[in-house]
Amino acid sequence: MRDLHELPKLADSLTYLYVEHVVVEQKAKAIELLDKDGATLVPTAALSVLLLGPGTRITHAAVKALADSGCAIVWVGEDGTRCYAHGGGETRKAYHLLHQARLVSNPALRLEVCKRMYRMRFKNQDLDPFLTLEQLRGMEGARVRDAYAHASITYNVPWHGRSYDRASWGNSDPINRALSAANALLNGLCHAAIVSGGYSPALGFIHTGKQLSFVYDIADLYKVEITIPTAFRVVQESSQRVEPCVREACRQAFKEAKLLQRILPDIETLLAIPEDVLAAGAGADEDPGRPEPLWMADSVALDAHSSAYSADLWPPPGAPDLARPPDVTPPFPDISQADPAVHQRWQRAIEGLQSGWTVEPVADSEWRVITRPGTSGYTVKHHAGGWDCACPDFAKNDLSMCKHTAAVMLQEAGSRMHDAGCRKESKVC
Repeated sequence: MRDLHELPKLADSLTYLYVEHVVVEQKAKAIELLDKDGATLVPTAALSVLLLGPGTRITHAAVKALADSGCAIVWVGEDGTRCYAHGGGETRKAYHLLHQARLVSNPALRLEVCKRMYRMRFKNQDLDPFLTLEQLRGMEGARVRDAYAHASITYNVPWHGRSYDRASWGNSDPINRALSAANALLNGLCHAAIVSGGYSPALGFIHTGKQLSFVYDIADLYKVEITIPTAFRVVQESSQRVEPCVREACRQAFKEAKLLQRILPDIETLLAIPEDVLAAGAGADEDPGRPEPLWMADSVALDAHSSAYSADLWPPPGAPDLARPPDVTPPFPDISQADPAVHQRWQRAIEGLQSGWTVEPVADSEWRVITRPGTSGYTVKHHAGGWDCACPDFAKNDLSMCKHTAAVMLQEAGSRMHDAGCRKESKVC
């Protein structure tokens, strides 16, 4: 590669460079790529991920220069379709990983991510939002079986079901060997993208218990689209040298589908990463020595109303009965048939208030929710029987609420509880 002015992107903020059969050395504050055609200088400050393919060598000084610039190094197979090892990361902050860990550790939130993963596979199909996880798994199984049957007819390759023995690889039929080889390549590409984005490949949602569980979750999103038709097409052309032919075909298919550019945006969608998490910790990237805040759970001031919050996805059980008359405090909405996405907003509001969010009255039926110190926060209003918030999530989620409106309702309900307690105490005195 000689023209480095325009590089492909994993995501808008994640620029990567794949190299092979080169020697990587350090030069000034940059790295230099040396091959038989000469030398190419690459500024490390503009690079987030360096993918080292076959035939590469890298010096100690080059590794240090890349690490100082916050650039991840990933040792990969040809065209990035294997992930052998990785070092460092494109960011010094850990908020993506912390968000992933929070979701996978909460059964209710984990279930919602699992459902989103299954729904993403069905593209634009209009699915019943109240389908259970078991029902979605059954539908997904039928979809994959249909994909195998369709590919068998399209490419005129006999299909007798997915079957292979890892202990006796050569005894599998050509199409099963082709599918296994294609899926291994897909896993490698997803693995490289995941570690480059600062996520853990081990914290899976549907899959669990292995260091690559999240890799399997993400790779499953693309099998029907890419690896199944590619494997059948290769076997149609020849049943000889299946594995090498599959590697070549998959590399081309990944490029045509622009898969590497799609993976991280898809992960952000699946994990529903909010804007404040995406923006958190920016100072850590600007200043490598800057310490991040310590976890201060024991010193958080939890007053009478915040102690009523729980880790459940609902507001406090008695919350609807605590609402003041509509002309004083807006009533709670009817949550008896709440959408799972609404549950998630309540959970974020609960956690936010416990971790230091502030809700400030601005005017009648108007509040300002401040989620981070030093920011102006978001304006929340209640008018004409409905809610409105200035945040991007409210504008696009079609739920008529967001975590900020939920925080206002919780705060107002808590104030009502506190006032009632004070009145009761005064009467006793």
